[in-house]
Amino acid sequence: PPTIDGSMAAGEWSDAASADLGAIPGNDFQAYLLIKNDANFLYVAYDAIGDTSMDFGDEASVSFDTDHDISETVGGESEFFWGAGASNGQEHLVFDGMGWTTEDSPFDTGLPNHAGLAGAYGYGPSDLSVLDHRIYELQIPLALLNIAPAEVIGLLGASDPSPGVMDSSVGYDCWPLALTGPPSLSEYGDLRIGRAPKAADLDLNPPSQSARTAPSSSIDYTITVENRGTANDVFDVQAMSAWIIDLLDSGGVNPLVDNDADMIPDTGSIAPGANVQIIARVNTPASGTCDDALITGTSSNDPATSSTAVVRTCLTGAGLNPPHADSGVDTDV
Repeated sequence: PPTIDGSMAAGEWSDAASADLGAIPGNDFQAYLLIKNDANFLYVAYDAIGDTSMDFGDEASVSFDTDHDISETVGGESEFFWGAGASNGQEHLVFDGMGWTTEDSPFDTGLPNHAGLAGAYGYGPSDLSVLDHRIYELQIPLALLNIAPAEVIGLLGASDPSPGVMDSSVGYDCWPLALTGPPSLSEYGDLRIGRAPKAADLDLNPPSQSARTAPSSSIDYTITVENRGTANDVFDVQAMSAWIIDLLDSGGVNPLVDNDADMIPDTGSIAPGANVQIIARVNTPASGTCDDALITGTSSNDPATSSTAVVRTCLTGAGLNPPHADSGVDTDV
């Protein structure tokens, strides 16, 4: 685990997952979001290599959809805001049903599930740049986020009070996309909490997808089932939804079959490190709003091991059939 002190020793964050924020259209400067875990804590850092000045308003934040359900849960969702621009240098906010409210500022390790919560910011070099620049580090107990290794949580490099990482003299960066105001949970990305290799293991990717389509129609979602275990395995696939879901092979024509005779459709045998694609076809009703379908894959070698993906489908309010197009002339430029 890294030391949460606002500085980065050589190699301290070299094993972290990394996102290049400067590559996201609309972001303002070069910075990296770094994340890793050790089964007890989630470690988050912003290596803001493009922020080479120490301004009073420099700050960083991250937010979490703790149930990964695109729904605001009272007391469940968390935001962390720290840096020179934050009150007392640190703020932890939770959703109270009406909006975001501060639960502790600075972080209070005496609160339930808060033991070990820490944040720091500083100025210095890192593995990514020898020039002195802003560095932000955060340590969050997994228990505070109600998540365990191998599970997926919604993640946003931003928060209600602040963008993801701000250089107050230049601008700010967010993840997974640039934002112009306080975000909704539908704009969060996915973070899968990694775990040590197991004999039986799998991932369903991507962890979440969403789309809109017409009533009384259907829409296909492609899901990749990857065998992360050490032996050949057959993964049972099931769908839970208020709407009708068809589970099909990669061609989108044939239903998944029960290859291992356990009365549950499956992927067939997949070798270690290999994957197969399946189609989840959501059949929409004549009326309604949105539905979140849970697609779960379960190891036949170890039925206690599973992975879940979410597909969110919303109905469009109206549509033209057949599709229609028109054009106009801009006469006044």
